[in-house]
Amino acid sequence: EWMNAWIRNSAGVVKSGDAYANKIYNEYGGAAMTAFPQLSDQDISDILAYTAEEVQAPAAGAAQVGAAPVAGEGDSVSNKLILGALAVLFGLLAFALMLV
Repeated sequence: EWMNAWIRNSAGVVKSGDAYANKIYNEYGGAAMTAFPQLSDQDISDILAYTAEEVQAPAAGAAQVGAAPVAGEGDSVSNKLILGALAVLFGLLAFALMLV
């Protein structure tokens, strides 16, 4: 119940004179946590359960479905094409400036 009250309105818990809340408030230089009065007890429980869950690392060598390609895998041709086009454009601009 204390954690839910703290998450909903930490400033209210500090103002109530709660010793632990004041200790935390002073420990972090008086920085107030954003209030979330719209969250229900179930919402808070779900968030805390989600953040406490350990992240499962994917198996080594397993390809992820729908994963974005890693930079450098097959995109070197398109990068070279773009850089070449930019070099030609800058060359034309330099030539035009020389004529002016």
